[in-house]
Amino acid sequence: MTFTLAVTPYEVIGLSFVVKSNVGIFFADFIKDVMYKLREVQRNKKVKFVITIDNAPIHLQELIEPLARESKIPVLCLSPYSPFFH
Repeated sequence: MTFTLAVTPYEVIGLSFVVKSNVGIFFADFIKDVMYKLREVQRNKKVKFVITIDNAPIHLQELIEPLARESKIPVLCLSPYSPFFH
């Protein structure tokens, strides 16, 4: 079970609840929809966004990176867990 939420300072732009085992593909579709909505907000409000994701296995970077290049919205991948930093 996976719950995903995308928010901006202006609104909630994405909400997903998936009860499947292959959530990586669903996450890629979710991010694609979010990037489209962020482009619209950027155009209308003249603001910039960065998508921040952690290193969860469902965040398939090979699927996310091409979407980010296409949408021109940068993706910031957080560093893996380290007991020295947490």
